Amino acid sequence: MSVQATILIPTHDHGPIIRHALECALGQTERDVEVFVVGDGVPDVTRSILRDFTARDPRVRFFDNPKGPSFGEVHRHAALREARGRIVCYLADDDLYFEDHVATMLALLEDADFAGALGARITPDGRVYCAPVDMRNATHRSLMKARLAGFGLSSSAHTLAFYRTLPFGWRTTPAGRPTDSYMWSQILGTPGCRATSSFHLTAVHLPSMFRRNMTVEERDVETARWATEIRKPGTRERLAEKLIEWFVSERVRIDEVPIVRLRNRMLAVPGLRRLVLAARTVLVGRVVDRLASRSTPG
Repeated sequence: MSVQATILIPTHDHGPIIRHALECALGQTERDVEVFVVGDGVPDVTRSILRDFTARDPRVRFFDNPKGPSFGEVHRHAALREARGRIVCYLADDDLYFEDHVATMLALLEDADFAGALGARITPDGRVYCAPVDMRNATHRSLMKARLAGFGLSSSAHTLAFYRTLPFGWRTTPAGRPTDSYMWSQILGTPGCRATSSFHLTAVHLPSMFRRNMTVEERDVETARWATEIRKPGTRERLAEKLIEWFVSERVRIDEVPIVRLRNRMLAVPGLRRLVLAARTVLVGRVVDRLASRSTPG
């Protein structure tokens, strides 16, 4: 018997933090879901937490695998062989969903094979930014195929039927390449793939790259605070306002970066305009990520 959505949560060593991701997955307005927690060499604390969740909610399944290569992508593929969802959503074990995330993805995938929504990335000091991708934009799609841009894991979904037509599915990512964008490029490179996106904010990302100096306990406290915050009325709107503020402020800063100033001058040359426009997204995207990283404490 099929269900509306399979929510796949890969986990390795974040221990107690996964409780908050699980609560978000089980608290969706779309109740007809199954939640696959795919372990990749987890600690005992994770096993203890999953025993509690599987005992109280039959929608949760735990795949307790030994540590695999890279990020354990092969374990994700094996789990999806047993999936029953019409669509597959993903949730990083240290990220959070708003309660309508799955419903949003179901609507997006009515006439598409792959979809992405907007996720707010939040730094430890509370600054908010994002890396949006518009699948209506041919340049954005090309960059995703080239693995130079992409939705984060928790903002992405696809139909199970389309996944099962892929030549490989999840597989070990070559060294130096982002795991999720490697997978998305495979999907988008499949002939006939219909992709769509939405700028509706449905997820909160708490990136590990900004939290390397934090203990698991500190991250657990922070994630619990955000898990409570996103349930409050008006939180989504406040985060959206912060994203708008960030876009405006970063736009000014980006225009002052030498390579972007050069780009703007090149745009004035008719023969170079098309080439510059084709490269614009990757140049600006890299600058934005660098600025966000440099301006984060620790």
